[in-house]
Amino acid sequence: MIKIKLEKVSLHYPLLSNGDRRFKNKLIEIFAGSVINKKIKNNNVIALDEITLEINHGDRVAITGGNGSGKSTLLKLLAGIYPITSGNAKITGSVLSLLDLSMGIEQDATGIENIELLSSIYKDKLDCDVGEIIKRVHVFSELGDFINLPVKTYSTGMRMRLLFSFVLCLKSDILLMDEWLSVGDEKFNQKSLSAIDEMHKKFKIIIMATHSRDVVNKYSNREIHLINGKIENVKMI
Repeated sequence: MIKIKLEKVSLHYPLLSNGDRRFKNKLIEIFAGSVINKKIKNNNVIALDEITLEINHGDRVAITGGNGSGKSTLLKLLAGIYPITSGNAKITGSVLSLLDLSMGIEQDATGIENIELLSSIYKDKLDCDVGEIIKRVHVFSELGDFINLPVKTYSTGMRMRLLFSFVLCLKSDILLMDEWLSVGDEKFNQKSLSAIDEMHKKFKIIIMATHSRDVVNKYSNREIHLINGKIENVKMI
């Protein structure tokens, strides 16, 4: 059974080396009583603080919270990018992490060339051959003739169209996404969100960091809200 289980998982970043202690103490003095100070303990920044949660097969989870609350950090920890400082983490199933819009993109290559490149990088996760993927990405992305131009000529929204359309051609047990739908135009964002139901047939668990209440209310069955690296509440949608 595909599953994610975290038990009192924390992630700490060293603040400054011992040689910089005077400067560190000055920073703490400046920010005394602030949110930043609340996240400093024993010369470390507490990025995640004793996170305990269980995510099961079939869950579509929205991770919410303000900037600096720990959303992206939690996703990177689940992706295996950051090691935990303490606690226990067990993930059963393969993980596909899409946390960066630069995701293997070659700026001087065309859209089609980038699809081919990404297909070689994610070859073990493709759900069809490369030729079919190029056709599907071209149609869904609505990039038209831009598909034949270098990606460096694309806007951020166009690059998101290319990458999201490619994601629809992948398969894995667990999908992690970080605020992908905040950079596209509203029409394509709605089209992408509508595709999540189709994605759920291939991804047994989907976890998205988002600021969008629309995403939370329409496309998630659970919301995990973070404040200062802690789970403030978990709500069923």
